[in-house]
Amino acid sequence: MLIDPKSKIIANGILRAVGIIVGIVLLLWLLYELQAVIAFVIIAAVISLIGRPIVNFLKYRLKFNDAGAAISTILIVILVIAGILSLFIPILIDQGEHLSHINFEDVVGLRHSRTPCIGVPVAPLRFEARTHAVLEYPAQWESAVTRVLAP
Repeated sequence: MLIDPKSKIIANGILRAVGIIVGIVLLLWLLYELQAVIAFVIIAAVISLIGRPIVNFLKYRLKFNDAGAAISTILIVILVIAGILSLFIPILIDQGEHLSHINFEDVVGLRHSRTPCIGVPVAPLRFEARTHAVLEYPAQWESAVTRVLAP
């Protein structure tokens, strides 16, 4: 019994397509498993691309040796990253302090009632021409917001 050449071509095409799909799935699984390592490699590549011009400047303009230029560049990069982080630390501490003053039980209660914890009734909305809503009690809202945001 002979196999038809057309069916052999079709079978090879199907096997090739299944093999490609299995290969793509295995590659995606491998990338998912190694994502932490890949992230560190990408971060290291970006830092090395940033540091290379500094190393070249130190080696060729200021006549540092290779080790001195590399160590100086690493120190410069660490100091720049530490400086950028030090800009955000006071802001994060301040925001954490503000968050510590929030009574989350009252915030959760806002979802379940029409009266917020700050004592101002929820303003009914009046729709004008179906395009935007207007608060009925803007003065009450302004005083409520200032009471909540006051230190």
